Amino acid sequence: MRVLQVAESDVNLVFLAPIAINFAAGARTAIHALVAGMFLRLHGIVVIANAAGTIVFESDAVAISGVIPIAANGGFVIPFNPDPRGCLVTAAAGEALNITTVTCTLDGYAIVSQATI
Repeated sequence: MRVLQVAESDVNLVFLAPIAINFAAGARTAIHALVAGMFLRLHGIVVIANAAGTIVFESDAVAISGVIPIAANGGFVIPFNPDPRGCLVTAAAGEALNITTVTCTLDGYAIVSQATI
């Protein structure tokens, strides 16, 4: 595992190297697989969809975001924010951080951290 930086020792937060996203349509795919006892947090993401569709961020199979529509050949960028309180979504401890796609494939990358709290 490559580590980008270690921040705030009181939070025991470790940023992982950027994770490539190349996700199929109509599938639930892990941005990052579960890590026992760790919370996974999404701190930044860049995605492009090949067709119109929707995505949902999930903690295992439980939605932790609303449905996000994306236009054909569209996408979004959410800049990196290192603050654990400012992350986009957090998977429950010991659960995978997933994206479910509907009718579109996704390409891009994500920046994820893992922490014990």
